[in-house]
Amino acid sequence: MSLVVIGGGNAEYFYKNTLHYSSDLKPVSQMMLSELKRFYPSLKNIGFEYVWNGIIGISYEEVPAAGVQGKYKNIYYGLAYNGHGITMAYTFGAAIASLFQGKSHPWFKSIYYAPLAYLPPKPLRWLGVKALMQYLKWKE
Repeated sequence: MSLVVIGGGNAEYFYKNTLHYSSDLKPVSQMMLSELKRFYPSLKNIGFEYVWNGIIGISYEEVPAAGVQGKYKNIYYGLAYNGHGITMAYTFGAAIASLFQGKSHPWFKSIYYAPLAYLPPKPLRWLGVKALMQYLKWKE
């Protein structure tokens, strides 16, 4: 048995965003299968058994954020992984655990560290996300 995991495509953001993906997965699945076969022509007769989509956290400055805040410094966060969820979740898990224990972590001294950015309320946030997604599509 072989396992292939592939990801890609455009992230979608809906106005009243929920944790439920409300679009059709068939076009995304067909696009990914086509790309897989283009990269690996010997896989021309395969199909996907499972297809899923989920939420992607992107910051407008494309910098992930981790830290602690709140009046009592009891809100720990790791977010805006910008499509690098597996790697960032591992890194931020260790960074947040260090914060919770009152210890230092290399992430907070790296050139990549940035404090949590301001997020405007809806509908301004939705408009900003839509504009950013159009820009990224154009940039590709």
